[in-house]
Amino acid sequence: ERTKGKMADTKEHLRVFFGLTFGLMAVAYYSGYGFDPRTARTAPQDNRVVVVGGALFDILCTPSDTHSPILMHTSNPGHVQQSWGGVGRNVAEAAAVASKSVLGLSNKEPAPVLLVSLVGEDSFSETFFSHHRSLLDVSGVGKQEGKNTATYVAVESHNEDKSDDPLIVAIAETDILDSIDPNLIKRWKKNIKGAKVVVVDGNLRVDTIGQVLEFARTSEETTSWFESTSCAKSIKIVSLLDKVDIVSGNYLELITIFAETKHSNSNGDERRDLEALFESKLSKGKDLTSQELFDLIEPLVKVLFERGLGTSVTTFGPHGIVIATRETPIKFQHIEAIPVEKVIQVTGAGDSLVGCTVALMAHGLSLSESVSNAVFCSSLKIQNRFSHSTRVPFPALLP
Repeated sequence: ERTKGKMADTKEHLRVFFGLTFGLMAVAYYSGYGFDPRTARTAPQDNRVVVVGGALFDILCTPSDTHSPILMHTSNPGHVQQSWGGVGRNVAEAAAVASKSVLGLSNKEPAPVLLVSLVGEDSFSETFFSHHRSLLDVSGVGKQEGKNTATYVAVESHNEDKSDDPLIVAIAETDILDSIDPNLIKRWKKNIKGAKVVVVDGNLRVDTIGQVLEFARTSEETTSWFESTSCAKSIKIVSLLDKVDIVSGNYLELITIFAETKHSNSNGDERRDLEALFESKLSKGKDLTSQELFDLIEPLVKVLFERGLGTSVTTFGPHGIVIATRETPIKFQHIEAIPVEKVIQVTGAGDSLVGCTVALMAHGLSLSESVSNAVFCSSLKIQNRFSHSTRVPFPALLP
């Protein structure tokens, strides 16, 4: 009996020892990201949409006097607008709002949209969690030690006639986005593989984007989506075209991806010639036909499809959206833009389009059906001065 008692004590001591050891190892491993297993809840495995990307705090400053120019090297009275932005965050929020609108028709509670990102150890991070916790699954957002939350500060003139770019100067601190690395992504492997749609933001590192796509492609039920973000960042997808299902962006970003894919960016003249060709065609306004849009992008998407891409979604502003799918022959679909009376703010319109589209896809609509509905979200966004989509009164999107 004494021997059995000693053995039981030994087993209990070993259980406690290994429990503490592995617990401390987990804390040590994840503490750099702020995912403390003692306090952070585990994300549910049924996220229909997972978005991996940046979250930025936007600060926009404009002068009080609409007629006087901003005085340099001194203080100017003005207005300061604060809002949350960032491509990944914008897409996730639009997807969450759209999901609630869709399922609101049936009184069902939508599966939460998981955002995987990082914020800093600062006051902005607490604001982030309090602002988003009721709408998003923020268990995928960690706090990075020694970093600031990504922040964008811009000073703009009023520019009421929209004749010139209103931006005077801007400062962006986005170093923390480089800390969203493959090791962080591995923590959310099951969520990515279990999602209907996974969106990755072009602001991230190439190896991080690759890791997200690698996990997504192991599931036949998961559609992967790369949002180009900008011309400079769109080329990150070039080496990964055979691993991604859908690439979205505007026509300038499509041209950039094409040029990098075909020439490794060594032929800048062709890229500039293509940009000039597109601009001259698009300046025709409403006279541009669907077939003319198809003819414009066919040589470009053909090269991307040869490299393995499945589908491109390209925006043309007031000319609408063209979906090109890798088939023989290439299948094109033109979704017309919804006319608006007054454009107030175009920032975030593309993010709203992507977010609404992936939410609808996750609830069973086809890509073309989803985009056809999502253009309404985008049209609402450009008539709204806020960069985040919760301010936009999204309708029930399903017919």
